[in-house]
Amino acid sequence: MSYLTFDRIRNYSNTLGRAFTQNEHAKKYTKKTPVFLSYWHEDQELIKAVIGFLAQFGRSVHIDWLPNQIPRTTNATTAISIKEKIMASTKFIVLATPNSIESKWIPWELGIADGKKGLNSIAILPIVQSSTIWQEKEYYGIYNVIEEQVAGQWTVVSPNGGNRALRTWLEG
Repeated sequence: MSYLTFDRIRNYSNTLGRAFTQNEHAKKYTKKTPVFLSYWHEDQELIKAVIGFLAQFGRSVHIDWLPNQIPRTTNATTAISIKEKIMASTKFIVLATPNSIESKWIPWELGIADGKKGLNSIAILPIVQSSTIWQEKEYYGIYNVIEEQVAGQWTVVSPNGGNRALRTWLEG
């Protein structure tokens, strides 16, 4: 078992990420409901790479800073829009980086997803320095985690035991 590292995710940005610019990405996968990606805005440089990573599994990703999504200044209207996007998505993924604990929105978004989607539709995607070390938040322990079980085989690991291929989980 290993986690996605900063070095590996940057490779997705350099390869798959280039192939899936936001417009190409949106056009290619408009037939599928997008995954909602909850992330800390200071981690925006990783987002294109995460889009590339998830695109290899045939899924588009809702990113709130794409054109016409979320205004720069947030307010109650912003919260309503985000909540609607979470509700419209089939899956919810939290991008967990060492600094994402600073986000005020991630816990709120996760709470919405937890209450409306249930645990089976939520997964944590850790991005770490070392592939075997992740300092998770205590409440992340109740959610699925995206891990690489065997080289190139990404799975969603349930805290209750059991694994599902990431592609299968995203489609279900």
